[in-house]
Amino acid sequence: MRCMATIDAFSQCLGKAVASWLLLALYTCMGVSAGEVEQVESCDEVLVCFDGESQRLMAQRLADMACFAHRRFRKLFGINPGSVRVRMLGSMERWRKVTGREWYIVATIRDHEILTQPASSLEKLEYPTRPVVHELAHLFIRQVAGRGCPKWIDEGLAQWLAGDRKKLDRLPGMKKLMLLKKRQNSPDMDRTRRKMDYDLSLAMVQKLIEKLGKEVFISSLAQIARDKKPFFTVINGKKIWDLLNK
Repeated sequence: MRCMATIDAFSQCLGKAVASWLLLALYTCMGVSAGEVEQVESCDEVLVCFDGESQRLMAQRLADMACFAHRRFRKLFGINPGSVRVRMLGSMERWRKVTGREWYIVATIRDHEILTQPASSLEKLEYPTRPVVHELAHLFIRQVAGRGCPKWIDEGLAQWLAGDRKKLDRLPGMKKLMLLKKRQNSPDMDRTRRKMDYDLSLAMVQKLIEKLGKEVFISSLAQIARDKKPFFTVINGKKIWDLLNK
């Protein structure tokens, strides 16, 4: 990039240079502080940053699965939210420092960056790559529905898209569902309660998908997010509440 020898032109050129550097930093590992500077990628849309050769195999597994999921979600949602960077942190100490999350939360997403626990933690899971697919699903859901998407739909659909399944035995009453909404918006939920609420969210979303089909349900996310009372949103002539109770 060449800069002309005038103050205004130099300022504009400098701004472009900074913007280019920030973009490069976002989609490479050079923007990562202290640690995850090694990288692997299996497609243009996903880059995995990690720390140390011992994490390379898991990093490649995450890259392969995230690329596959990104392609699948683009087709299903009909959008392309852009590139994603996955940072597999080097230790649990670093995980707590960077994310502030508890040990039982294995991955989290911030804008277009997914943070995960180290390979040694992921390897203990039955499906080590599933947390990254779950967080990637959140990116697509929020692009389509916006931040107004009910938490139970956001979490339930992300679980379902990542491969989890749960049958809905009996739908709780509306009062208990309102408490579910309140708990899920609280940062202080304990592990046991969180698991129960996530299971219920998954089961409700799964039933809606069984009733409507995944394409229809996903195409209705923006409408559901706009409604102040999502359980009474009408999809294909039926209220969500009635679909869940049948």
